[in-house]
Amino acid sequence: ITLPKGIDGDEIFQEVFVSDKDDVLKGKPLPLGWTWASHEDNDNQPRERDVDYVIAERYAAMAREEASTMNRDGQYGLAAKRLKQVARRIAGYAGNDRKLNRIVRGLRRDAETYSHFMSSLDRKASYSSSLYIARGGTKHSLRKKWSVSPTPKD
Repeated sequence: ITLPKGIDGDEIFQEVFVSDKDDVLKGKPLPLGWTWASHEDNDNQPRERDVDYVIAERYAAMAREEASTMNRDGQYGLAAKRLKQVARRIAGYAGNDRKLNRIVRGLRRDAETYSHFMSSLDRKASYSSSLYIARGGTKHSLRKKWSVSPTPKD
């Protein structure tokens, strides 16, 4: 949805129809509304941490995907820089949140790793998991999908 420019305090409403594979939402309009506000007012509103977690994971995954490509191309400094940029962005709204700060620490740790040559296997593993998460998967579902079951003993 692309919204027109507005003045602080202006509101706009739209009804949308959504669908799902089980038709649970079929035919039920969903009212959506937007209120224009300054950047400062936007930044000062209460955060939806569950949304923050999902978005931060997606940004981190996309940055790792980009960094993998940069590392493959020998652009080690750019790969590290990209990861640090996203870490700073997330840190800007993380506050004292442990989960978001864990993502930030992971990105900073990865920046060091990506700043040097990585083996093809390491790069491909990182790229694949990042791509999976960036496209809507989760770390939990990734671990579940790729977990190795112990071999039963006879």
